[in-house]
Amino acid sequence: MLHNMLAYGIENIGYALGSHCIDNIQAAASYSKSEDFIRDKIGFLTLRRMGQEQSLQSLCKDAFNDLTKKHSFRPESCELLIVVTQNPDGGHALPHISALLQNELGLSTNIAAFDIGLGCSGYVYALSIACAFMQLNNINNGLLFTADPYSSILNYNDANTQLLFGDAATCTLLSNSPKYKLGKSCFGTDGSRADSLCLLSNGILDMKGRDIFNFSLSTIPDIIKQCVENNKLDKEDIDCLLLHHASKFIVDTIGQRLSLPNATVPFLLQDIGNCVSSTIPIALSRLDSNFKNILISGFGVGLSWGASVLFHTEL
Repeated sequence: MLHNMLAYGIENIGYALGSHCIDNIQAAASYSKSEDFIRDKIGFLTLRRMGQEQSLQSLCKDAFNDLTKKHSFRPESCELLIVVTQNPDGGHALPHISALLQNELGLSTNIAAFDIGLGCSGYVYALSIACAFMQLNNINNGLLFTADPYSSILNYNDANTQLLFGDAATCTLLSNSPKYKLGKSCFGTDGSRADSLCLLSNGILDMKGRDIFNFSLSTIPDIIKQCVENNKLDKEDIDCLLLHHASKFIVDTIGQRLSLPNATVPFLLQDIGNCVSSTIPIALSRLDSNFKNILISGFGVGLSWGASVLFHTEL
């Protein structure tokens, strides 16, 4: 087995959730949806939504504080700060959220800070961007945030989105001595299908569920196979396939179609919901640490998709 990887990767992950809890089985009844539909198709039994006291920025700060509790490091040593979001507080993207967070967290002004406007594929893209940026500029530590609280843009009459999305933020510590080194990545974009998941002119999210399902099953298995080959791995080398938690049915179906013989395909966000770019890092933080080669794949808004391999350095 041969593979290529960057010297940089993931050291640890903190996260924060919306303070408001919704019983999704109870909520489903108001849309004439059954408990079996929630358990078997959607998979999210509880949805976390931002409380009135919360914002994207406060969620990111809480995720950072969670990281500092889990891992000892000097925040002032971080020379890179990236925020993945398409839905900033109040829809205001100027100034960039990463600049506001630099001040809020009391980080050094000698820090590169920028936002990345991607959704469900954002974590996979941002890992490659951040690790390559750090390696090129000899940066030892960086922070990667994800946060896209969709509760502010949902149509509460639309069961397709109302029963699916939750609010969360994550903060990943990236370093040159990581727990998981980043391997080669594969990416794709198809803007001709942008209206499958988009924000309408009235500021409300619109999702064509069948289009997203068909896209996921027709596109993602192929890029995962390509990612395995690009990292010079055999399919038997992958022991965990960690997919964006679009829904339980999509995760389960992609796993079945790929038939990676040694791979666990976990679904770990039953108590949170589909939290867009935050699903992969939260699932990774909850994952059993005994997996050696983890293939991650994010897909959705754009339509955009990406896949990469994380190599556990301690096994």
